[in-house]
Parts: sequence; C-alpha cells; structure tokens
Amino acid sequence: MSDSEEDSQDKQLKIVVVGDGACGKTSLATRFAQEAFGKQYKQTIGLDFFLKRISLPGNLNVTLQVWDIGGQTLGGKIFIIDSA
Repeated sequence: MSDSEEDSQDKQLKIVVVGDGACGKTSLATRFAQEAFGKQYKQTIGLDFFLKRISLPGNLNVTLQVWDIGGQTLGGKIFIIDSA
C-alpha cells in the first residue's frame, strides 16, 4: 500500500452516550450526528447508533460512531456491549 492510500484511509472512533432515561441522550446524539433536533422522541430500547464523518486538518478523515445506549436498566444494571 502506498503512502497516499494510507493517508486517505478513514479513521474510526466510537463515542458512547450513556445516562439515566429521559435525560436527553438521543437529542444530543441526533443533534450532533444528523444536525437535526426533534421536539419529541420515543424511548430508546437497547441501543441506537449514528455515523458522522468529519475532516480534520492534515487531510485526516474520521468516521465517528455515536452509540446512544437506552437508559433502561436490567436487574439494576446497565449493560454495555462492545463490538470492537
């Protein structure tokens, strides 16, 4: 692989948004990733995720995975599943 191909590869970062139910996690994730804002949302069951591609100085392209984890608890614990 040449240097130019390595420079053009996207980097990926995962951002996980966690918190109590109905505290605004989905609003925050939607506003950031989709540049949209709604007045009403349904409760997130399990998880939802969004992608946001950004360009940084130095010709670096980054894909952000924004994971919106539902605020419900199972047996008093919040479970986070890491796919990496």
